[in-house]
Amino acid sequence: MAKRSLSETCTKYPIQLPMQYQTSGVRSVKGSGQTISMNSKTVRFISDHDLRAGLEVCLVISWPAYLPDGTALNLFMFGSIERSLSLEVDVGISRYEFRTRGNPDGWSARGGTVELNRTI
Repeated sequence: MAKRSLSETCTKYPIQLPMQYQTSGVRSVKGSGQTISMNSKTVRFISDHDLRAGLEVCLVISWPAYLPDGTALNLFMFGSIERSLSLEVDVGISRYEFRTRGNPDGWSARGGTVELNRTI
């Protein structure tokens, strides 16, 4: 029996939200897209670039809910690309966190490069 990936075994919720991403490595790629479905372990999205499986990636998703004081949120999800077919990409998530949306392009005010690491 073939081993199934996380994207095949976990229930995903259909949700379409604007997002940005950045891959790690020497040839880092920044782009944007829209989520198709997600849960706490996987995200499927449509990308504006052809991305290859195995790349580490940071996703920044514009979260639709706000804090009680009206502050907007971004959901940062870190993981690796499990599958990429045409422009549809599946990412296995290793960690995620919510951050306040202080910068209009979604990236940290510290500069624009997001450090990817494997901590959970």
